[in-house]
Amino acid sequence: MAKSFFAPLMVSGVEDVAEGTVEIHVTSDLLKTTAGVVKWTVTDVDGESLLHGERNIRAAARTSRKVQTLNLAELTEQHEKRGLLIWLELETAGQVVSRNLVFFARPIPRPRIFSPRPKHLELSDAPGIVTKVTRKAGGRFAIALTSRRPAMWVWLELDGADAQLSDNFFHLRPGAAVTVEMAPAEKMTVKAVRERLMVKSLVDTYR
Repeated sequence: MAKSFFAPLMVSGVEDVAEGTVEIHVTSDLLKTTAGVVKWTVTDVDGESLLHGERNIRAAARTSRKVQTLNLAELTEQHEKRGLLIWLELETAGQVVSRNLVFFARPIPRPRIFSPRPKHLELSDAPGIVTKVTRKAGGRFAIALTSRRPAMWVWLELDGADAQLSDNFFHLRPGAAVTVEMAPAEKMTVKAVRERLMVKSLVDTYR
């Protein structure tokens, strides 16, 4: 997610809780029109898939436009208490170039709060994140992450060591792996990375 802030192609969503809709937008900073596929998956907070779909799009150079509107009124009525998660992906040439997540929960009535917040969702305190570490060239490592339940704002650290990461503070959807490249500041073995790797998410900030 962190690396997506300045991505030349980005998918995003705008929720309207009162209407039960989500507008999906694609923004392009590229200098030419690019073909792609926008995909969406709606899940509950346990990660159960409730709705999914996709649409072929052509993102014109230096534009931002709405490409789809999801009507989720019926689902929001069914899952109002615990909320919904709308996972968005944008693919070009078969590769995911942008991911985003829309929180869809009824907001807690408070002054000046009119939109959903992650803390309003009844997230599992045990998302069940699993990692697989493999070595790459140049002293780098690939870390593949999966989870049994939705994990919000996942971040990685090495205990007692600095490291450069290709991405950090991202979301994990069950069934959708995310791979992060890590370059430790010191020479390390795969075993050492596995032993010193720390993976945390939003629920860890509640403890």
